[in-house]
Formats: sequence, C-alpha cells, structure tokens
Amino acid sequence: MKRIHLLLILLLTVLLAAACGAEEKEEKSQESAPPVPISVDLQVPATAEVGQEVEVVAKVTQGEEVVTDASEVEFEIINDNSGEKTMVPAELKEDQYTAVITLEQPGSYSVTSHVTARDMHTMPTKVIEVTGDGGVAEAPNEEKHEHHHGAVIDFTDGTATAGENTPLSTTITLNETPLTEAAVRFEIWKDGSEKHDWVDTKEAGNGQYDGEYTFADRGKYFIQVHVEKDPDIHDHVTKEYNVE
Repeated sequence: MKRIHLLLILLLTVLLAAACGAEEKEEKSQESAPPVPISVDLQVPATAEVGQEVEVVAKVTQGEEVVTDASEVEFEIINDNSGEKTMVPAELKEDQYTAVITLEQPGSYSVTSHVTARDMHTMPTKVIEVTGDGGVAEAPNEEKHEHHHGAVIDFTDGTATAGENTPLSTTITLNETPLTEAAVRFEIWKDGSEKHDWVDTKEAGNGQYDGEYTFADRGKYFIQVHVEKDPDIHDHVTKEYNVE
C-alpha cells in the first residue's frame, strides 16, 4: 500500500511539473512573439491635371485594428523629373490620414507616406502622372511645406523575366555633378504584396550604382531607389517593372 501511495505521489509530482513547464513555455513564447507590424493602405489617384487639387489618403492598420494614434504621418511628394521635394503633413479624418496637394508641373510624381506609429515606421510609395500645359507654380506656404532640390535619380520603368537574374542600374547626380560614395539601395515589392526585398548596390564610378535581383513571379512590381549621403541627402524615386 505504501508503495502505491509513493507511486501516486510521484506521478502527481511529474504531472504538476510538466504542466508548470508547459505554462512557462507558453508565457515565454507569448512574451517573445514579435509585435504585429503596422500596414498602410496608401490611396493616390493614378492621374491628375496640372493645378488640380488632389486628395491623398493613408489608412493605417495593425492587424484588424485601425490605427488613429500615429505619432507622425507626412506625405513626401517628389517630382521625378526635377527632384524637387515637398513634405506635407497629414490630418486625421474619419479614421484615416489625408492631405490635399496641388501639382503645378506636368510629369511623374512619387508620393510616399511616412508613417510612424507604435514604435514602427513604414513608407509605401505610389506614382501619379500629371498632365497639362504646366503653368508657373504659386509661391508655397513656407509654414506648411518644405521645398528643396535633392539628388536627381536616373532610373526608368522596365521589364524583366521571372526566374532570371535581372541587372539593375541607376545614376545619381547632385547639382549636375555625379554623386559618389553614397548609400544606394533598391527596394522591391510586388503590387499588392506587403513583402519588400532590399538590394544593396556597388558603386561603378561616375555616379553609377549597380545591383541585381531575381523576380520570383510574373506581375507588376515597384522598384524604389533609395539614396543616402550625409545628414542632408535622403532621396528616392519609384518606378514600375513588368515581369513576364
């Protein structure tokens, strides 16, 4: 009888230890789980007319939750032809961040939403094509906008074949002089996908930076060239690649 009691006590001890261990493991797993990343649905019209007011919208979510407590949301507008850049602060309206912009020159513009929320930062980009005769822009409101000419990034739309290694090359100039010793990377993502790949480049001389990438699937992709040098230079431009 004593032996049976000892066996029962031992069995209970083992079961309790196993249960505690499983609970501790689950708690540690929950503690070490990474936070759900924020996601931004950037809404920009594909085309606009010169001088037309355009509303740009960024809807921020974290999982199924709509984020309305972002610490900073700004729209960066870059004229892909001249390199002129404008920063426009967003306003929260009906659970999404909006701003109204007016583009005074024809051409391609990259619109990037810089969103900082819950200790995370994301910056999706879309392109808007502006058509019209192009008048002289009115003087900007310096209290609200910041204009300056940054690096000019020579990179165009392209095509590629899925599964094949694709060379990528861009030439960077600043004040019509080749920009050397800069940090240049290609950010690549498929249309509709939240997965972004990054490609480092090697400087080939005379402001040229080269990299390569293999597109996994067919479809429309976006390639954003990021250029950084010193505290004052941080520019980028976005182009489309059609992959067959």
